[in-house]
Amino acid sequence: MQIPILETDRLLLREFRHDTDFEAYAEFYASDLSQYYGGPLDRAKAWRAAAAMMGHWVIRGYGAWALEEKSSGDFCGIVGLWYPEGWPAREITWAVVQRK
Repeated sequence: MQIPILETDRLLLREFRHDTDFEAYAEFYASDLSQYYGGPLDRAKAWRAAAAMMGHWVIRGYGAWALEEKSSGDFCGIVGLWYPEGWPAREITWAVVQRK
């Protein structure tokens, strides 16, 4: 599955990259900020959440993009469509990770 890349003046919306994005993603899920996003989660459960997010593209043909700040190249969140099995309709999902 080729995930399309969208670009704004300040952001890239691109595929999630485990090697560069997962640490910030896991830190977000470990924090209290993730309570509105199904967390807090330990590292193993955060990994499963990332795998589900990536697999959503394959199963549904759409999903959530990783947000990358163009000026720094840093992963800074996710945004996209989410429609897991059993949910009544598609949702817009988004989260911005706290950066140090």
